[in-house]
Amino acid sequence: DDEVARFVGNVYARIHRSEGAAVDRDVERFLATLATNEQARALGRTPLLLVMLLMVGRDAPLPDQRSELYRACLENLLDTRPRQRQAEGVLGGSAEWAPDKYVERRRAVAKLALFMQERHFAKTHHRSKNRQAVAVRVELERQLPEDWDPHQRTGFLRWLTFGAGVMNEHDDDTMSFAHLGFQEYLAAWQLDISHETTLERVRLVEMHGGSQLWWETLRLWAALIEVRDPNNLAAVAYVIMAALGSKQYESHFWWLGAVLADGLGATWFEAWLEGLPDRFGPTRESHARDVARAWAVSQQHDRRRRIASTLDSGAPGWTWLTWLRAKAWREHSGLPGELPRVTSPAQLGAFESLDGRLELSEANVARERIWRVAS
Repeated sequence: DDEVARFVGNVYARIHRSEGAAVDRDVERFLATLATNEQARALGRTPLLLVMLLMVGRDAPLPDQRSELYRACLENLLDTRPRQRQAEGVLGGSAEWAPDKYVERRRAVAKLALFMQERHFAKTHHRSKNRQAVAVRVELERQLPEDWDPHQRTGFLRWLTFGAGVMNEHDDDTMSFAHLGFQEYLAAWQLDISHETTLERVRLVEMHGGSQLWWETLRLWAALIEVRDPNNLAAVAYVIMAALGSKQYESHFWWLGAVLADGLGATWFEAWLEGLPDRFGPTRESHARDVARAWAVSQQHDRRRRIASTLDSGAPGWTWLTWLRAKAWREHSGLPGELPRVTSPAQLGAFESLDGRLELSEANVARERIWRVAS
């Protein structure tokens, strides 16, 4: 909005020392990025994090991938910005402390993130939308390295809040991350370094892939392991898809769909797509809807067209119930075109008998079929 645009203009003029037309150009470029980058837009709602985004995007466009955006932001908060403040002679609070090396800071805070998230998710219903974890300070101090003394542990938590701005303190002596994305990215990073073999990675997905609470963390984790070696993620995906005969893996299939919406999985997209027409059953509808929302905002336009084409090819031979569920999923996904009607006479009659009298829905088609049988 106008207020954000003025703020961004002031930052470029004063901090980046842009002038005149350069300010307008830089502001226009940055706001265009926010308009198309949902994660950056969410971060930018907090003034401190908006300034951080401006720093990150000073010399290059903001990353499109969520994992890269969070990595760049956290590196700025945990390393770049503290070094700049130190070089400018800005002193931190006397009670603040942090290790000299960035890798040690990241390792310590990532362990906190996973600890907090596991505790919170264990007590939260798997369909809950509340993923932001909160923990008591003393519990967090116990999770910090054993070779740190008590003052260092207390000081590091204060530094994360006041020096780095990565965490928030609350009046009841609890703490949380300044942004949910920071919590989930750091938890994903911790999972990455603690699950190094294909077997460990598959077991991780088996354990958490059925819970939508974990989906975003696992999507970030998938991006981390694929950027290092695409075969790491492909191996997990093929194991999951090979086990689809078991109903317990239905939700895992849909999680793979969300991963693909992020642009990952070039080598196994076709394998997932081949199994999609058989997945519109009566179970895991909430999982399917979440994946539809992921595809609705996905920039993977070629994949979106391939999905639409695959659904179009399968639609004429489906039952009316499968067709209705696929139709709803397609609409939620915002895919181009419209799903063709079924062509089987036995299935088609259920649709034609409505003849505009009732909305074409799962409940109304079922009601009509029951009425026709009863008559």
